[in-house]
Amino acid sequence: MITAGQGGIGGTAGAGMVSGSQIPWRESYDLFYGRLESLLYNKPWVTCDAFRKDTKSVYTESLCMLADDNIPDGVKLSELSAKMLADRKAAEEQSITQRY
Repeated sequence: MITAGQGGIGGTAGAGMVSGSQIPWRESYDLFYGRLESLLYNKPWVTCDAFRKDTKSVYTESLCMLADDNIPDGVKLSELSAKMLADRKAAEEQSITQRY
């Protein structure tokens, strides 16, 4: 575990199990493996926005910062993902029509 204190950054090493709540950016792993399950086992695909809203997580930058949420062909969306994508598309269309 690496810690930062008044004297700077220090580290200690040890072997053993780390509880899930101590893993940094655990939510990124959850999203990544959830998407693998979508592809392998036909479970619903979760978009970054829906995952963040559902988990109230801010630790998904490693997967979502540059992602555009392209959804692979043949996968079904989670209910929240489908609703959020439909809402986003409607807002974009409204924005376009207001400009012209």
